[in-house]
Order: sequence, then structure tokens, then C-alpha cells
Amino acid sequence: NKQIHVGIMDGVEVDVTVNTTGCTGHRPGVDGFMCGGTGRHIHWSLRCGRSDFTIWTSFSVKKISSTGLSFILWSDSMPHHIGFDGHQMSLSYEGGAWGDFHDLGLSPLKANVQYELQLNRQEGELQVLLNGVQIMTPLLIKGNVEMVSWSPSMNTILVQTLYCSTQASKKRE
Repeated sequence: NKQIHVGIMDGVEVDVTVNTTGCTGHRPGVDGFMCGGTGRHIHWSLRCGRSDFTIWTSFSVKKISSTGLSFILWSDSMPHHIGFDGHQMSLSYEGGAWGDFHDLGLSPLKANVQYELQLNRQEGELQVLLNGVQIMTPLLIKGNVEMVSWSPSMNTILVQTLYCSTQASKKRE
């Protein structure tokens, strides 16, 4: 059975499990839920479990200048970071089952541009797409994904949407 869970819609929190530590939030005239600064996060307790899922989030960022901006999947209580503005403005991944830091070159993000990040997990393999284009080789993440987070670090992010669709794994023949 497919279920859709919504955390943020049109820049407004719609799920009580969205925790926005120190974030500005939604303001009139601002296109998105605003969060910026070190130690500030948008956390969403997710019920994707061990099943296949798709997570969508649309967002824009204020700058690209090695700020440490990342999207985090918390699997079995361990952070798995997808870094969008790391050292030398790099795209990267690290943590948990993914191990040490993996630098994938220059970040595809530009400041003040709207993006859609899509994460598809099927049978423990995670595809990471930005505006429909796969931006890294599939990553393994088989454990329970209990939470996702945006960590702006030294950046400011505007999140328009954050939601997840779960789908029971298909039976194998």
C-alpha cells in the first residue's frame, strides 16, 4: 500500500513531527520555510521504515561558498550526509553505511535557483536525483530511515516542500 507523508508544503510545516531547531520558518513574502546558520536544522521524523520510498524536497539556497549545506538521512540512528556545498564547493556523501567522505567534484547548485531533490530507495539502493538528473552513483542504505534533515550550516535554505511516498517492496518471483 502506497502512503504519502507531507512534512512541509508551500513553505509551511504541516506535520507536527517537523522539528525546526532555531529556524526562522515561514514568513509572508518569503518563498519557502527559511532556515540558516550553524546548529540550525529542519528535522522530520519519517515513517519510511525498511520499505522502498521516494523523498522529494524542493528548495533554494542563498549562496554556494563551501558552507557545509547537506541533506541527511538518519538510518538506524546514524547520519548519512549528502553534501551540496562542502570543501571547495563540492558535492559529496559520507557517514553511516557510506563510510568516509567521498568528494564527487563541484556542486551542481547555484545560489537563488529552485531545485527538486528526489531520493528513491528500492531494495536498499538509493538513487539521488536533482531536477530529474542522477547526480551520483546509487548508494546502499538498507536500514530503517527514521528521520531526514536539512542542515544549512553556514548557508540559508528556503524549503518549499518536503514529503515522502512509501511503497511496499514488490514480491520477487
